[in-house]
Amino acid sequence: MINIEHILKSTLLDKIKNNKNYREAFTHRSFSNEHNLDYSYERLEFLGDSILGENISIYIWHLFPEKDEGQLTNLRSKAVRQETLAAAAIALGLQHFLFLGNGEKNTGGQQRESILSDIFESFLAAVYLDLGDKAVKSILDLTLFHLIEDNQLETIVDYKTKLQELIQAEKRDPINYKTVDQIKKDNVTYFVVNVYLDNKILIGQGQGTNKKKAEQEAAKAALDKLSKVQQ
Repeated sequence: MINIEHILKSTLLDKIKNNKNYREAFTHRSFSNEHNLDYSYERLEFLGDSILGENISIYIWHLFPEKDEGQLTNLRSKAVRQETLAAAAIALGLQHFLFLGNGEKNTGGQQRESILSDIFESFLAAVYLDLGDKAVKSILDLTLFHLIEDNQLETIVDYKTKLQELIQAEKRDPINYKTVDQIKKDNVTYFVVNVYLDNKILIGQGQGTNKKKAEQEAAKAALDKLSKVQQ
């Protein structure tokens, strides 16, 4: 998880506790409805969408002087699509601060791409209102700008979210991930993770140099397996 305390000049938890804009930025409508609140992240998401679009446009315009309008438009679309913004939100650990209603929480809202991409935008808006555009650019330097410069936009797929959405759509039993082993190869430790349906049906296994990567690989294996079953 990327540490952004030096940008916020505080922990994110303290910002949420002490600043209404940050609290609003992480409040889903389902939580607002359950607690009779008159706000959710949607207004800030509107502002954050504009801030994000402007910053991405200016950044890629300067970074790629050889690209024409169509190519820049295509690149910007990839940079601000749900999958990319959700990956950026996860990289910052924003999902851990979400206020969700019980129903949304119980159906995997914390991992849902649409929600994660929304809170990335609402979070940017809160940062802008608190610390200005320079702080927003610093956040983007650590996330989207980094992905664009390293040409990684095409590789971003959140397999865990896609698996969660598939299971939910089919009204299947809940899924969970379990670390079952650690393997050392060339002085590098690899985590082995299984993903189960209803705690008992193994649907995928993955390996990675950390648990998060191993879980993504397990989810990818599960998606491959389930897609073959459906064919």
